[in-house]
Amino acid sequence: MTELTTHADHSDQRPVPGSLGDYVGYLLRRVFDRQERLRRELLPDGPHPRDYAVLSMLCGDESYSQQRLADLLDVSGTIVVKLIDRLEEQGLVERRRNPGDRRSYILAVTEQGRRARDELAPAVERLEALVTEPLSAAETERLIRLLHALLPPGPTREAVGTAEHRGAFLLLKAYYHFRDRNDAALAGHGIAARHFGALNVLSELEPCPQQRLARRMGIAESVMVQFVDHLESAGLVERARDPADRRRYALRLTERGHTRLTAARAAVAATHHDITAVLGQDGHRELRSLLRRLTDPPPGTEDDETAKRPS
Repeated sequence: MTELTTHADHSDQRPVPGSLGDYVGYLLRRVFDRQERLRRELLPDGPHPRDYAVLSMLCGDESYSQQRLADLLDVSGTIVVKLIDRLEEQGLVERRRNPGDRRSYILAVTEQGRRARDELAPAVERLEALVTEPLSAAETERLIRLLHALLPPGPTREAVGTAEHRGAFLLLKAYYHFRDRNDAALAGHGIAARHFGALNVLSELEPCPQQRLARRMGIAESVMVQFVDHLESAGLVERARDPADRRRYALRLTERGHTRLTAARAAVAATHHDITAVLGQDGHRELRSLLRRLTDPPPGTEDDETAKRPS
């Protein structure tokens, strides 16, 4: 078994860009990215924590169909079918006839599946601890309560309420929930939530080389190339010679880009009004503070952008 990491590596964490610090969806995206990095460190060649979640559910007393499992995990039926196919091939799960309806099947965990679940537990527990490491136990519970209140009533909220290692599971569910909400709010403006973040930060830094924008957002340059290509083709961003170094190009928002960003901010703000309606202004502010602490580097860690800024 892979030796478990004892402390999170903060070397690649950067402070949240100022223009995005008030957006819960962006903060959840940052937490999601950090959680994925930790997962790859803890389980580089092993199963996904989602396998653990499924096996844990099936180890309980309740019976689950594939559709019920899809509803609880908030994923498509196609994804669950592929997941169960893989677990069945590994001998961890079986499809059995539903005694209450012989036309349908229920899922059952095998003894091998129970052992696999127990073997996975230490890594999943460590992942949970590392993800929430910057917070105290009381603060983690407070974060769980705040996020749980924002999930819509239904199977996913029910699953989170009973799931083991709720912090990491809930952060994952909350990220997908707000990503989908923001994508829906921005669809009419021709951009997705990921483009919204890039436009916001570019509006602060322009004219800005592409590499600097990628560093400031904490994403790979190859991913930023895709973002910029999309925004440029939509007429929202343009490449021009960098006035600070004529040998390279810098990015700027076009007039259309500035107009689109203003409209997009209003659309995303509407989703945040909903957060305030549920949590109140103090709860909304507290949620942002807790999420930022999960993603910002520890105090005293110098950011590249700060280090390069002349005194």
